[in-house]
Amino acid sequence: RGGAPGGMAKCGECGATGKDVVGFCVETNKVMCRKCVGLLHYPGMKSSDFTIEALDKQHPEVQTITVSLINASVVAFMGAALWHSGIGGDYFEGRASCPALSLPRQALARFDPNIFYYYKASLATYCDIEDSFWRLLMDGWLRGVVGGSDSLLLLGSTLPKALLFKTALSSFLRPVYAVLYAVCGLVLSSFITYIEEAGAWVLNHLPLAGMLANGGQPAGGRFAGLKRVVRLPKTAWQKLTTKRAWPEKARLLFLAMCWSTSMRLVVHWLGFHHLAALGKEEVSIWQLAFEPVFFYWLATRCAWLNTKLGKTLWKKGSSASAVPLTKWRTKPSKDILEHIAYARGRVFRQYNYYKMQAEDILHILVDDVFNFVIVLRVLSILFGLAPLARNLMATIGLGNLVQKHQAWFQESTGFVDVDVGAKYVSDRLVKFGLQEVFMGFRFLEKVVESEVGDAFSHWDTEAKQLIWRLFVPCVLYWLESKWTAYLKKQQGQYKTTWAGKKWTDGEYAEMLDKYGSYWNKVTKEEWKSPKDYDPPMAR
Repeated sequence: RGGAPGGMAKCGECGATGKDVVGFCVETNKVMCRKCVGLLHYPGMKSSDFTIEALDKQHPEVQTITVSLINASVVAFMGAALWHSGIGGDYFEGRASCPALSLPRQALARFDPNIFYYYKASLATYCDIEDSFWRLLMDGWLRGVVGGSDSLLLLGSTLPKALLFKTALSSFLRPVYAVLYAVCGLVLSSFITYIEEAGAWVLNHLPLAGMLANGGQPAGGRFAGLKRVVRLPKTAWQKLTTKRAWPEKARLLFLAMCWSTSMRLVVHWLGFHHLAALGKEEVSIWQLAFEPVFFYWLATRCAWLNTKLGKTLWKKGSSASAVPLTKWRTKPSKDILEHIAYARGRVFRQYNYYKMQAEDILHILVDDVFNFVIVLRVLSILFGLAPLARNLMATIGLGNLVQKHQAWFQESTGFVDVDVGAKYVSDRLVKFGLQEVFMGFRFLEKVVESEVGDAFSHWDTEAKQLIWRLFVPCVLYWLESKWTAYLKKQQGQYKTTWAGKKWTDGEYAEMLDKYGSYWNKVTKEEWKSPKDYDPPMAR
């Protein structure tokens, strides 16, 4: 993708920035600099008649402001709706709650009771599926955070139907929401454009406004502070969108911990049980076998986060958008049909851009939030994070809300104690069954476990755990960092060898000498047309 909704434009082909980046190619959907436009439109090529539009540099931030306002409005609306809707008594009484289906069901009952009663059983099934979706989210708050009584059995019982409803919701809601979002985006962007033009007229015709825009000049910088305050959101956004190295460092750290625990398992497998620091008072082999998988999964999540941020928040220049604001083309039309097709494509270009933004925000609000809640519930169940979550809620000012819901939860369920984990009969039965299954594996573990001492056996448990948990991962992290730096050094050496210092003293120049030709930007008078060659190079 190429194009920049705001800020400094960047060429979608060579990555150049600055005043030479002036055009947008309609057919390739990329912002281009003068050099790339020349290469693209060389006579005789199929792309020689591609349409180029001038960038509208008078309104560089319109798309960014429009998308930010719509996304903020959507998030605020959903937050307000969830805040005011609350959790009714139906939640604890076991009755199905399906707000998305209730309105169509009521409308069908009023329109034609015969059809309603015919499909009543099917509607009840769909309502139960939707109820699982909302219960999965509400259980994460009430049972996972407030009560501390969440369990994997409860999560697993609601997950299949909740996943089915989430998929159906995304499939049916995405087209409608995308159309509404795109229409609102077109209207709002036009309104913002008119406001910017009016503001420019005010700055050009009113002296006081011009002084404010120039930082208070010539009034001795009196309004410089005000100008910095006005620019504060943009400065904060620039810092937020600056690429950071912490996801890659976190990935290397989790990989180091993964290799450390894997080495520990290998040491135990070779028979050095005391060296591996395994035992009842230290770490179970089953916990240790799970840790490499868990840390590797965290490393992959860090890599995914780095890629995700690189494609969204940290994306710079033309890569941030595929459709910058442009002016009408100066190229003549081939015929009336081509003129109509160009006008239609120009209108729908912005429309499709806002549809794409709608799909992105909907994916975050539905898919990412849903997956995030599941991951948090699993981590909270496995590691008992409910007290930490309540303390975090109290830190951000939601302590009274947590206490209110906690009292309500205790009154409705009859459980006075919190953070006791799975306390229902079904949870205890499942836990008992799993314990009996693992008892056989523990027996085999005791049979294999030898009491042969070695040089490491007299060490304290804390010292051995410190070495495996801290020293070995740090050494592996240092080695991974050195290896990454070595690869970057080799890549830099390759770039120096290929490009040279000025692109004229490297392997690239030698390759052009053998197989290609040199390109330079020249004026119209200096340019040598392909037909000036003998024989002509283009028809």
